[in-house]
Amino acid sequence: MRTYKPTKKVISGKQIYNHRRVEICMKFSYFDRTLIVGIVKNPEGEYIENAAVEVVLIDNSVNPNKVEVLGVVFTDEEGKYAVSVISSVLYSYKLNIYTPVP
Repeated sequence: MRTYKPTKKVISGKQIYNHRRVEICMKFSYFDRTLIVGIVKNPEGEYIENAAVEVVLIDNSVNPNKVEVLGVVFTDEEGKYAVSVISSVLYSYKLNIYTPVP
């Protein structure tokens, strides 16, 4: 099995605090599965439990690009989430992060 160098994308707590939704877009270069993991925190650095992370697939092989919502995962008590996606030069992913309803 091949292993690849991890890629890190940091979204600040201030960005999440100032918006009800934060978008993260990523593109991978190999056909394989990739585990996307992350942590959601507020501006004070505290973990956000039960934040929703919507996973959207963008298929770049067609014009216009096909966009499909794959599903939603929720953060645990430490703000952590993980989702497995197919890695392909033809696919990009967008993660929409929604803060929990108070």
